Amino acid sequence: MHFKGKAPDNGRLSSIQPHGYPTNSDGLHHEQLALIDARPLPEYGNLIGALQILRKTETELSAGTPPEIAAINTRFETIQTRGDARAYVASVMEKVGIAREQRKLAASRAR
Repeated sequence: MHFKGKAPDNGRLSSIQPHGYPTNSDGLHHEQLALIDARPLPEYGNLIGALQILRKTETELSAGTPPEIAAINTRFETIQTRGDARAYVASVMEKVGIAREQRKLAASRAR
């Protein structure tokens, strides 16, 4: 999500997820979220670009073995809906968080 200038202070910024998906704390009902998640992915645009960057990130975080790369690519190709995209984003971001923690631990041990 991108804001020009100062972000609005409407008290809801804490409910915005990094990938811009609405959360249930945004006042949406589960049925509304399900309708959003069921929508197909657009053919092009920011969401598609972000997903491609996440695939590259996941690949870089992997061991890089051919079977692992194939599994990443296969999983990426199965993303058809916004709900699939939401799950993929969460999965990759969890891996990013783990990698960050591992780097912090390694840096603290090196001191």
